[in-house]
Amino acid sequence: MNAKTQLQSRRLGVARTSVSDLTRMRMNAFTQHAILTNLLKMSSGNQNGNKVPPLNWQRHDPSERAYYTNVERLVEKYKNDVSWDNMLHGGKPMSVSKPSLGGNAALTEFSDLDKEEEVVSSLTTSEQSQEIWVDPEFDEEDRIRQMDEFPERATGAISSTSINQEQDIRKNSDMKRIRIIQDLMDPIIDEDGTAIQLTAGEVANFSSLMADTLIAAGFAESAEI
Repeated sequence: MNAKTQLQSRRLGVARTSVSDLTRMRMNAFTQHAILTNLLKMSSGNQNGNKVPPLNWQRHDPSERAYYTNVERLVEKYKNDVSWDNMLHGGKPMSVSKPSLGGNAALTEFSDLDKEEEVVSSLTTSEQSQEIWVDPEFDEEDRIRQMDEFPERATGAISSTSINQEQDIRKNSDMKRIRIIQDLMDPIIDEDGTAIQLTAGEVANFSSLMADTLIAAGFAESAEI
């Protein structure tokens, strides 16, 4: 194969690629135009505010128009399958009412009414059974006597004074008395976050954990009375 043949073959390949790309882009453009035109079309046939300019079919091939028409049919089928107008504009489907044929009502209607009445009656019965039963023989004197026996239960809460006393007793039971036998160069931080400077000879009360720590470190000794 000489150089001229190779050049012609290369040009033919470039031409085929260009034709393929051009055809693909035209098909994509026709498809997008058909989809947008049909999706923006309202059920009355009018277009929305965003109008898509129509195509001038005198400038296109008849086969391209046939392709465009088939795409429009597929879009219309999709819109019918998904109820496009109701989904887009918030429409609600109309419920189909059965025509009345006159005459006596069917037996199924009476059976449905009986079931509804049974459900309502069972609900009211359960609500009545859940009500609190009050003893009629429980008079005011019995109530006062119960309040005298259990004053805390009558008031519904324990007084703050008793709570504070219990906390003080619990706190004092956890304290331990120690004597400092060696000066501390740096202050220590107690459980409340307060900095304390200790010197030899001082006697102080600390929590059991801190007191045991100072004794184990050799800075203090027990000074329990």
